[in-house]
Amino acid sequence: MKTLKLVCAFAALTLASGAAFAGGTWTNVVVILISASTSEHIGPDGIVEVELSATPVGGAACGSGYSQWVTIDTSSSGGKIAASILAEARLTRQPVSVIGTGTCSAAFPSVEQLSYMVE
Repeated sequence: MKTLKLVCAFAALTLASGAAFAGGTWTNVVVILISASTSEHIGPDGIVEVELSATPVGGAACGSGYSQWVTIDTSSSGGKIAASILAEARLTRQPVSVIGTGTCSAAFPSVEQLSYMVE
C-alpha cells in the first residue's frame, strides 16, 4: 500500500510538472527573420525575436497573436548560443526544431519564450 501511494504521488508530480512546462513545438521549420533588440529599439537590450515558417503545436496562450515567433534572452550563455545557431540556420535555410517555455516574456508579452532548440 505504501508503494502504491508513492507511485501515485510520483505520477501526480510528473503530470503537474509536465503541464507547467507545456510550450509550443515547432518541428522542422525554417527561420524566416531574426530581430535583435537594443536599448534604442522597442524591446530591452539582449532580446532576440525569431520568426519561424510555421505555427506551433500547442503553445502559450499569451503568444497566440504571434504564434510563429519566439524570443530568446541572450543574457545567458545558452541564449547566446541558441541565437547564434538560429542565425546560422537562417542563412543556410537549415530546418530546426524549437520548443517554447509555455510563457511569454515581460519584454514581449505576446511572444512565447524559447526553452530549447535542436538543429
